[in-house]
Amino acid sequence: MRKRIKYGLIIFIVMIFLSGCDAKESILIENTGLTNESLKIYADNEYYFSFDEPITTHINNQLDLYENKLYDEGYNYKAYTNMDESGAQINKTYDNLCDYFNKSLFIKNLYGSVNCLEKDGYYEISSNSNVLSSDSNSSNYVVDNFDNISFSIESSFDIVKQNADDVKNGIYTWKFNKDNLDKSIHIKIKTDKKFYGNNSTSYKKNKKKESSAIYILILSVILVIILIIMFLRKRRNKIKLSY
Repeated sequence: MRKRIKYGLIIFIVMIFLSGCDAKESILIENTGLTNESLKIYADNEYYFSFDEPITTHINNQLDLYENKLYDEGYNYKAYTNMDESGAQINKTYDNLCDYFNKSLFIKNLYGSVNCLEKDGYYEISSNSNVLSSDSNSSNYVVDNFDNISFSIESSFDIVKQNADDVKNGIYTWKFNKDNLDKSIHIKIKTDKKFYGNNSTSYKKNKKKESSAIYILILSVILVIILIIMFLRKRRNKIKLSY
C-alpha cells in the first residue's frame, strides 16, 4: 500500500489541477553533491477564473488536502502566482544525484526507472525505457496528465555528455509530450567536488563574484589614494598660509 501511495502522489496533485496544465521539473546539483528538486505545476491565470476565490487561496486549499502525503515523502510546497500563470511549486532535497533518480516521484511516473551509476569520477544517467503513457496500459503517468512537460538540470559540476533538447545559460532541458514517447535521457557528469567546469553555472557565478571583488578592491585603493592626495594638498596649503 505504501508503494502505491508513493507512485500515486503526483497523480493526486495532478487531479487538483485537472487538465490543461503544464509541468516543469528542475534539479540543481550543488557542489556538495546535494540535489535539489523543484516541480512546478501551473496553468494560465484564465484557467482559475471560474473559481469563486482568489487564485492562491484556491491552490492552497487544494494542496492542503494532500499535506500529509507530501510531508511524509519529504516534500514541501507553496502556491505561486504572477501576471501570466499560477500554480504550485513542490520541492525536495536528495543526498546526491543517484538518490534523486532512484527516488523522485516525477522520474518514477515519467520513465518508471532511470539507471544512475557513479563510477570513475562521473555520474552516468540513462533511461532504460520509453516514456510511460496510457499506451503502457495506464492513464496515471506524467505524460498523460499535462499538456507540456520539461525536465531541466543545472549542475555545479561539468556535464560532459548529454542529449538535451535545449541548452541555455548552463541549464540543460528535455521536453516531453505524447508525440515523443521514445524520448531518452543520457547524461554524463563529472563528480570531482573540487572541480568547477568552465561552462558550469557555479563556475560563472564564482568568476563573477571574484571579478566584483577585484573591482571593489581597485576602487577602494583609488579612493584611498585620492584621499591621501587631498590631505597632503590641504596640509601643504596650510603650511604656505602660515608663512
